[in-house]
Amino acid sequence: MANMFQEIQEFRRRLDAGEKLIGMGLTLSDALVSEALGPSVDFIWFDLEHNAINYHDMRNQLIGARAAQTPVVVRTPGSDEPTLKRLLDAGVMGLVIPQIRSADEVRHVVNCCRYTPVGHRGWGASRSANYGRMPGLEHLETANKSIFVSVQIETAEAYAALDEILSIEGFDSVVIGPNDLTCSHGKPGHPQSPENMERIQNIASKARARGKHVGIGMGIEVDFALQAFELGCNWVQAGQDFSYLIKGAEEVLGEIREKMSS
Repeated sequence: MANMFQEIQEFRRRLDAGEKLIGMGLTLSDALVSEALGPSVDFIWFDLEHNAINYHDMRNQLIGARAAQTPVVVRTPGSDEPTLKRLLDAGVMGLVIPQIRSADEVRHVVNCCRYTPVGHRGWGASRSANYGRMPGLEHLETANKSIFVSVQIETAEAYAALDEILSIEGFDSVVIGPNDLTCSHGKPGHPQSPENMERIQNIASKARARGKHVGIGMGIEVDFALQAFELGCNWVQAGQDFSYLIKGAEEVLGEIREKMSS
């Protein structure tokens, strides 16, 4: 029987083994994108927070990523229960919850994402239970062990409540949002300022000490990605599909034009 949890279980296993994983963001709706790019990355970060993508498009991308045997984390539009329920039942195995502001919100997220006895996730899985092929109790136990739940530390409120947030059981990782983190501390446009890098290191060191994984999202920034790993992050989303499309086109076409002119 096909295991719908296989890719996220491998993602978790590699992080637990100490590997540092590099992924990219997807914003385009065609499932060919995830199928084509999946083998080139350790994971795909599918963004529902900042993109006009619907659930149908997301589900198709999940199918494309599964064909490529690539784990997917989905950044959600928010932390409300109806949204999280729909995503989980559609087969989303890894979630990134943005704009967290309090420990109570993290407790709410855990309750929504875990079945009893850990949380109160409603019963109604379809795709995530392999369309009913996985027996109910087996699905419950496998989902509770396998679903990868991340909360984003990107607001001044969450940063101030970091110790309390990290004391909560039932979630797997924090994810740092460097741009919003610096904006929320009154210094927009400076994600790599010394003060913000110190915050990133503080988040990472405290989270790792509590047994949590640490992700971060950024653009196509090689040096920043390397710095993030050095500061304690162990999974990094570097850039989006459209940014790689533009970068590749400009580099290749620019080289052709340069050689033609010479």
